[in-house]
Amino acid sequence: MLVLGVDTTAGIAAVSLIKDEKIVCEYSVNSGNTHSRTLLPMIESVLKSAEKKISDIDLFALAAGPGSFTGVRIGAATVKGLAFADNIPCIGVSVLEAMAEGLRDLKGIICPVINARRGQVYCAVFNADGENIPERLTSDDTLMADELANLLSQFDGENIYFAGDGTEVVMPCCDGLSVCSVPAVMNSQSAAGVAFLGLRKYLFAADEERERFNHFNLSPIYLKKPQAEREREERLAAEAE
Repeated sequence: MLVLGVDTTAGIAAVSLIKDEKIVCEYSVNSGNTHSRTLLPMIESVLKSAEKKISDIDLFALAAGPGSFTGVRIGAATVKGLAFADNIPCIGVSVLEAMAEGLRDLKGIICPVINARRGQVYCAVFNADGENIPERLTSDDTLMADELANLLSQFDGENIYFAGDGTEVVMPCCDGLSVCSVPAVMNSQSAAGVAFLGLRKYLFAADEERERFNHFNLSPIYLKKPQAEREREERLAAEAE
């Protein structure tokens, strides 16, 4: 199957085209430009490089979240629009799970973290044995940095690997933990990881579940309310006091 993976959950915009177990083409940008300006040209470039067109795609795989509200919406809207015309199946996956699977060669506790602002991170915890797909230990969540460090303290003696742009938020709270460095090339999101995870979930899904993998049912993964809505609620609460 030819799968196009898209990730716009954080500062990096990434697109990857895979064919079964092989990466055909991959493109990522971390220039500070908005994803609304870069994503479609990136998709066009990847397809042109592979001499493919949208109608050749068998499956779209989207990093549906958690992450930047604006970024996630841009990615979802783009994939839904591209999939609509040719009724191409599309599947949303957790970007944290995709990041963890990209670190499957490590052995220990893997904790992907994405900066959620205000001292918080989007995070999940996985156990990796160095060979198999990492075992999920927690659901995706939004935690304060010190809350995550406290959660990880139960893995005393285990090597802990952080990946993602939330690492610098969490590290100051991790004194006493056996935190190991992750190579820079493995420290950020990968659209190829999203594509491989989406393909695996699609192939192992039951027939009735596959029928739901379409543009209509593709939805972002939000773990908290948008900042504007939170600020409005805080303002209303303050006015009510």
